Amino acid sequence: ELPRSHVAAVLSVADAACAELLKCWTSPGSLDALRHDDRDLAFTLFALSRLGIFNEEVFACASNLLAAKLTAPVSEGVGKALPVEALRQWMLACNGVNFPLELHRGAITEYPLSEWQRESHGRLHQLAGALAFLRNPDPLLSRVVEEINRRPVSQIGKKSVPTAIYGLQVVRLLSEHGELNIEARINDELAAALDYWMEEKMAAVRRGSLLESSVGEALGALGLQPTPDVTIGHGLSADFRCQAVPGSPEGGRSGRIFFVEVDGPSHFCVRPRLRPRGRTVLKRRVFEAMGLELVSVPYWHVGTADPATLRQRQGRRARSGVCPDELRALVCSQL
Repeated sequence: ELPRSHVAAVLSVADAACAELLKCWTSPGSLDALRHDDRDLAFTLFALSRLGIFNEEVFACASNLLAAKLTAPVSEGVGKALPVEALRQWMLACNGVNFPLELHRGAITEYPLSEWQRESHGRLHQLAGALAFLRNPDPLLSRVVEEINRRPVSQIGKKSVPTAIYGLQVVRLLSEHGELNIEARINDELAAALDYWMEEKMAAVRRGSLLESSVGEALGALGLQPTPDVTIGHGLSADFRCQAVPGSPEGGRSGRIFFVEVDGPSHFCVRPRLRPRGRTVLKRRVFEAMGLELVSVPYWHVGTADPATLRQRQGRRARSGVCPDELRALVCSQL
């Protein structure tokens, strides 16, 4: 755990850098997108996203310039104004901090095939997953899926990066359930490989936490019969599967089965602190598409709203308190 003074210093440097970048990007003459190096734009957003720092003005300004580079006329012999590496970094960065790119959907989805067709398997999977954050990502996403279908099934295997094939699995599940408007579909052979390797890779990283244990005890005390660390198929999992009996506040007249995810500090930005990360929002979207009710229990409902304090408590193996009435109200509000 980093000292708070170190975190404060990092945030201070990031704030100063953001201020300088905005000055550069909004100065007279700077609105000409081709004057800016795509690496200064896309990698800056990618670095901020990895740090969990979201500055709406920075992300909006850089995104406007990157979108302009997508549609700008290119001088003879210069090549495409925005390389595919920059496009992928831009989308991954914005998705990481849950910054919507719908405003630039038209420019993104018309990106030419010649620029990405030779991408490696893993990077092509990443590109597909990044496009899944758009509600209507065609024609580009269908073209990417068609290229993936043309490649051998061995493109998915032991060496695949979990986050990359997770994105591809999201494309498959959302499109199959009508929640992603694309024409192409991942073929059956690749879908089977996705299921197998997602299960293998997710099983290798599953582990519980004391935060989850505290919530599990509280769910049990509410009579919700929690089963911890459950899989629901396709490599997807939840922290708990709960069963509410008929007539209970959570079960209603007929009773219900629902899932609970305990969202720790890593599920949210460092700044602003309560902003959910893109992967957190995407998981909720996938569960909803599959007709499964998923309840999110953010970490600040478990004794403290301070991530550092929470981690210190867990490090000392101390239990954080969960108020049963508050937890019940939180669960009922999401069902």
